[in-house]
Amino acid sequence: MKRDSEKFKTPIEVDSILGRKGPLTPGLRVKYYDFCRPDKFSKDQIRTVQIMHETFARLTTTSLSAQLRSLIHIHVDNVDQLTYEEFIRSIPSPSTLAILNMDPLRGSAVLEIDPQVTSRIIDRIFGGKGSGTGLSRDLTDIEASVMEAVVIRIMANLREAWSTVIDLRPRLGQIETNPQFAMIVPPSEMVLLVPFEFMFEGAGGRMNLCVPYLTIEPIISKLSAQYWYSTVRRGKNAPPRDVSGLKAEARIHFASGRLGLADVFGLKKNSLVKLDDAATAFLSVGGATVCRLKAKRERGRLAFTAAGAAEDVAAVGADHKAEADRLESLIQTPLEKLSQEMRSAVETMTGAIAEVRKRQQELGDQIFHNGHGRETAGEVSERAGGGKPFGFITADDRDFLFNCFQMEHPQLVALVLSFLDPALAADIVARFSDEAQADLAERIALMERCAPEVIREVERVLEKQLARVGREKTFLQETDAIIGILNVSGRRVEKNVIGRLEKSNPELAEQIKRKLFVFEDIVLLDDRAIRKLIPRIEPSDLLLALKAVNEKTREKFLHNLEPEEQKKFAEDTQFIGPVRLVDADKAQQRIIGLIRLMEEGGEIIVARPDDLVMP
Repeated sequence: MKRDSEKFKTPIEVDSILGRKGPLTPGLRVKYYDFCRPDKFSKDQIRTVQIMHETFARLTTTSLSAQLRSLIHIHVDNVDQLTYEEFIRSIPSPSTLAILNMDPLRGSAVLEIDPQVTSRIIDRIFGGKGSGTGLSRDLTDIEASVMEAVVIRIMANLREAWSTVIDLRPRLGQIETNPQFAMIVPPSEMVLLVPFEFMFEGAGGRMNLCVPYLTIEPIISKLSAQYWYSTVRRGKNAPPRDVSGLKAEARIHFASGRLGLADVFGLKKNSLVKLDDAATAFLSVGGATVCRLKAKRERGRLAFTAAGAAEDVAAVGADHKAEADRLESLIQTPLEKLSQEMRSAVETMTGAIAEVRKRQQELGDQIFHNGHGRETAGEVSERAGGGKPFGFITADDRDFLFNCFQMEHPQLVALVLSFLDPALAADIVARFSDEAQADLAERIALMERCAPEVIREVERVLEKQLARVGREKTFLQETDAIIGILNVSGRRVEKNVIGRLEKSNPELAEQIKRKLFVFEDIVLLDDRAIRKLIPRIEPSDLLLALKAVNEKTREKFLHNLEPEEQKKFAEDTQFIGPVRLVDADKAQQRIIGLIRLMEEGGEIIVARPDDLVMP
């Protein structure tokens, strides 16, 4: 906000307000105050906040470096105070905005991570190198899910950094990408902005923590260097300075005559014990003797008064003390033996636990350094009982997956494709542009380890998305029912249905026609129809089509070939060797197209149950 120099730099005559006359006191210091943007935090408080968040930056550097397996450096920039509107306007859109509930403080705070850093974090989490440009779109469900895990880890560091001031328990409310949807306070409200420089894989970025004044106001008095340093120096476990209010257990001990074991075992409530000298007693507090007591009766009750210092007690009841020491030694010896045995058992157990931890560490090292990280992650998932990762994805999902991958991070696409069946993955890759195909191939080849929990989270979100479109998939699969009905219907019904669908829903009509007559249905044709069909088929199509059919269908064609053609067909079949299933399917579809044309022209007849004349 620009200030009018003449308006704000001209001293105001305040004599009348102060109730005095004459010129201002020489050397009087004038403080400029902007009523549109009032300062609510002192320089000392801002300096304290910066010191607190330097600790937060160090903790976050360590935790994120471990999570992303990369060298990350985070440090605090200059802490400042501004209006919330100024903060919102400075944020690029879209951006990652985590709304944090600052329990037990009222209100919320905002943790903003710029698109450049978000993109690199996502790329690294999914097994990439941590490179890439900033995201220019909203986060997808999968990306938002993994970023939630990152924010939760950051919140744990925030709690630790604030622990010297308050027992903060931050909770993640939601993640937004549009700054206009993150209005946690009025635009004119003052906020404290803690900016962080974020260095990741040699590239820079920013992360900002915005805390409104309304949220931090209850602890504003604690944001001073004196309070903060005294808390750190004193420590959380330091004893209280005033111990006069502490309570301790007090006991009164009496000297009594000797008691046999039978007398001891016979003691119960209201039992009487004879004392040698009622006046011989002493007081102990917390196990330490304090003073000797003297008994006297007042109003029919026995009362005790302090009669001597603690030094005088040593001479009282010496015999009883010796006897007590003897009995204590008899009990203490077995207890010490039992304690030693228990200590030995605990040490043995501790050694076993340490060995288990060592083996777990070795297993972790193997997972990290086993070459193909994604295969190791898959093995871990299988050992956990989850089966092969993304095993729930089938060929029927290829269209959905491709549409879903259009908005996902390329590294996530590479991660999922690396686990899919090669044929299915190849079909999906072929749908991308030439540039994207090369990029995916490079990412898959150079993919590093991806944490099993990340893979499970991606599976969970993808499976949820597939379930969300389950109704559409069910509709497409229900074409099998109408095909079954048309297969046993008369030709008149079939032609009527297909003809009308071609006008109202051409896509559905084509889908039904493709499934209505499959290649194996050629056995319904008589030999004359087959002999009319064979000359119109390209020899290469016939070779490919018969490679992927059963023996009955193959025999239907070979039976109608001339002997020389059968011999040549057998030689050509051995020459071409194995073929791809997709090529065989395309050849069969071309032959089915010829059959449809010939049937529509009246050259051949495809038999139906009601078309057959029974003798």
